[in-house]
Amino acid sequence: MNNIKQFLLAIFIYLMRLGKCVWTAKTDGLYLWNSAIGEGLLLEKWETGW
Repeated sequence: MNNIKQFLLAIFIYLMRLGKCVWTAKTDGLYLWNSAIGEGLLLEKWETGW
């Protein structure tokens, strides 16, 4: 699980540097918009019980 978080952090930093980082919060989790394919990528599911 730690490797996945490090990988996602690297993607996040890369996209921030490109100025193409758009986050979307939906009912099931947190998405990062991928303009190349025209859809959001689910990066983190919300935990139940909050």
